[in-house]
Amino acid sequence: MSADRKAKMKKQEERDRRQHAKWVDTYEKILPLVGAKDLFQRLPEATREGIRRLRFPSPEICFGDDFNQADERENVREAVARALNQFRFRTGDGHEIVAQDCFRVVFSLREAINLLRVKPPDGSLSLLVAQTRKKLGAVCDELVDKQLISLFLDMDLALAKFTRIDTAIYWYEPKYERVGPGKGLFRIILHKSPPDRIGILHNGERRRAFRCGASFGPLGVKWVDVPASLFGINESGKYPLYVQSHAIRNLHERVPIGDGGFVHDAMWQSLYSPKVTQNQEGEYLIEFRCFDYKLGYFVAEVVEQSILVTTFLFLTMQGTSEAISLFDHLRLRRPDIEQLGLDSLGNYLFTDLQKDSELVSMLEACGCGHLLKLARPETEPAWVPGYARDLREYLGMKVT
Repeated sequence: MSADRKAKMKKQEERDRRQHAKWVDTYEKILPLVGAKDLFQRLPEATREGIRRLRFPSPEICFGDDFNQADERENVREAVARALNQFRFRTGDGHEIVAQDCFRVVFSLREAINLLRVKPPDGSLSLLVAQTRKKLGAVCDELVDKQLISLFLDMDLALAKFTRIDTAIYWYEPKYERVGPGKGLFRIILHKSPPDRIGILHNGERRRAFRCGASFGPLGVKWVDVPASLFGINESGKYPLYVQSHAIRNLHERVPIGDGGFVHDAMWQSLYSPKVTQNQEGEYLIEFRCFDYKLGYFVAEVVEQSILVTTFLFLTMQGTSEAISLFDHLRLRRPDIEQLGLDSLGNYLFTDLQKDSELVSMLEACGCGHLLKLARPETEPAWVPGYARDLREYLGMKVT
């Protein structure tokens, strides 16, 4: 054997040794967290090593046949992988286990201990095996039944960054598969669905509209269907909800926060659990909420046995109760609100308006004060100065 080959073999042996030591250390950290340390210490080293070798593969993120754009694929995969790597399962005792170790070690431990047979069958070690099986079973059931859904939610949020109901909806399919004797693999299959687009007749014209949907964990794409009775229809069923391009465009213009996917996800959440009111003109308004703050309304109509969102009204725009309150308290009409830029979120977040406590109190009295709470304190150095002074002058208030 050549010296070069010997050197390579030695390097490989060293890598294998370090990897083995790493796995031994990982098991030593996790065993007491899941109630298996006492049993593991009483087993022969050969048996312990056999259990370690039965560890499951790392969770796998792959693509469905409907995902065919290479650059985009990697960005989406990285976002989901980040959500997976950052997730922590928590035991009933409050101990945290990273998701990767939970899938590779904890779940494999349960299976390995279930298959473990010791002699004599009625001895103390057999009793300890039975007790450990019960404890591990309870731990795994707790993690799967009550916490796995939180991991699914994190992956939904990761995909929401890319989802637009008018371009594509990203979702995933979680699968648990057998990949060998005593081994299982958690696989996440990423999918990309085209928008559900229709032409819908509204006011004598065929308008383009998109069905509202989003990734919803193991259920795939969850489309919005709303009770027809909320919109004055004397029926017990639900109608599919579509959003016109005009409404989507208005939403992005009036609420310039985060990325487009973030706003679309907030739209989906608002429409999926709609809070419906009617304005003075009899229009149906669905509240648009973000971080549980009401930022405006979607104007909706019943069209062709569907609910059609025709436009988006920012909180202060004509047709809302807040616009009426702005007039009642501050005598501001639509031209005033537009001139002052109070009809979009930008001036509430990115100016010195929120530093003026008197103006803040006045806006709170009009039902708009919460718009200022969305501003992040770390952005204060970039707030545009002078806006509060200009608004005070416009309202005829004393300028300080």
